[in-house]
Amino acid sequence: MGESRPTLPRALPRIADRVRVGTAGWSYPDWEGIVYPSPAPTRFDRLAWMARFTDIVEINATFYRAARRRDAASWVERVGHNPRFRFCAKLERVFTHETQREERSSERVFKDGLAPVAESGRLVALLVQFPYSFRNNRESRERLSRILTRFGEYPLAVELRHRSWITTDILAFLSARGVVLAGIDQPQVGQSVGPSLPLTGSFFYTRFHGRNTANWFRRGAGRDARYDYLYAAEEIGPWIERIGSAARQDVEGIVITNNHYRGQAAVNAVEIRQALAASPVPAPPSLIRTYPRLEKVARPLPEPGGGERRLF
Repeated sequence: MGESRPTLPRALPRIADRVRVGTAGWSYPDWEGIVYPSPAPTRFDRLAWMARFTDIVEINATFYRAARRRDAASWVERVGHNPRFRFCAKLERVFTHETQREERSSERVFKDGLAPVAESGRLVALLVQFPYSFRNNRESRERLSRILTRFGEYPLAVELRHRSWITTDILAFLSARGVVLAGIDQPQVGQSVGPSLPLTGSFFYTRFHGRNTANWFRRGAGRDARYDYLYAAEEIGPWIERIGSAARQDVEGIVITNNHYRGQAAVNAVEIRQALAASPVPAPPSLIRTYPRLEKVARPLPEPGGGERRLF
C-alpha cells in the first residue's frame, strides 16, 4: 500500500461538469466495510450514500429482470438530495443474451417498470449490452436493428464487445440513428474490442470492466473473479485524455466502472472524477482507509450516523 505510484494526469477544469462518473450497480455484499460502513447505522441507505460521492449509477438489476415501478420510484426518491445525480439502466438480458426468448418477451413490462426513472428526467441512457459471442453477421445486424427500434424512445448506448463490429459501416449505421457506441476497457482476449472512445451520438458512454485476462473467459470463474481488478494510474491516464478530448467538443459523457470486486470500482470512479476536476473529490472514509492511495485525491465524507443523519 505504501509503494510510490505515478500520478494521474493534471486536472481538467470544467470538463467534470460535462461528465458523470459512477459505478455499475451498488448492491454488493463485499462492499460492506469498504464502500459502506460496517456495522451500518440503522436504516442506512446504500443508494443515497452512493449519491454523496458519485453523480451517476448504472442500474444492473434491470439486466436480470424488469424493474418494479415501486422500486424505480424509490430509487428516484432516494437520490433527491443530489440534483445532479442521474441513472443509466441496462436493458434486460432476455433481449440481448437469450435469443430464444427475445420475441416472446414484452418490452411493455420493461418500459413500465422503468417509467418512474424516465419520467423523473434522471434517466440519461439505456445500455444495450451484447456478449462477446455476438458477432457481426447479417442475422446479428438484423437483431441489433430490431432492438434499437423497439427501444428507440430512450437515449441509447450499445456495447459491442467483439471486434468484428468495429467497421465504418456499423459506425455510420449507429451514427445515423443517433445511437452511442460505448467505449469499453476490457481484457484483451481473442477478438475483444480494444480501448477506444468512438463518438456516434449526442453523448458518450465508457465502461471499465478491468483487465483480468486470466479469469475473463476461464470456465468456472465467477463474477467476482472476472471483475477483480484495480486500475493503476498509468492505465487510467490515456482514458482521461480520451474523455477530456470528447468533453471539450461540448459532448456530455457517462463513465461507469464495473470492476466491482471489493469496492475497486468505487476507487477508480473517485480517481477518475478527481482527474477530471480541479480539486479533491468526496469519498467514503472506509474506502480511503482500505485504499490509502485515495488520500492524495479524495476528501472523506462525514461518517454516516454523524453529520449525515438525514440519510437514515
